Amino acid sequence: MSGIRTGTRIEQLAALRSRVSLELEYAARTGKPRERLLHLAGQIDQEIRSEGGKPPPRTPYEKRKRSAPHRADILIAELGVTSADVRAWALAAGIVDRQRRGRLPAVVVEAYAANHGWPDS
Repeated sequence: MSGIRTGTRIEQLAALRSRVSLELEYAARTGKPRERLLHLAGQIDQEIRSEGGKPPPRTPYEKRKRSAPHRADILIAELGVTSADVRAWALAAGIVDRQRRGRLPAVVVEAYAANHGWPDS
């Protein structure tokens, strides 16, 4: 565990309280003794009340805007095939020399479409 503390004291107490709550749920499911955990939860609740109540709500993060889909992904969806089909064809046709991870280049998908008689690709 890190020795660096982040957040205000009340935020740290709230985080500790949620961890104790999880441990209490686990103890209840497994039938383990819960007295010490209940005592600890009571102490934490008392500390939170003495610090001024509930911790302030966290500010929500902004969702990143999705980028536009790649041309190869659009073509694969239009063709109704999987990228594994296109990759296997390209490997057998000698267009790519080895199996690789990641997105297929659009030129490979276009070559697949042209070879299989798809117009406008």
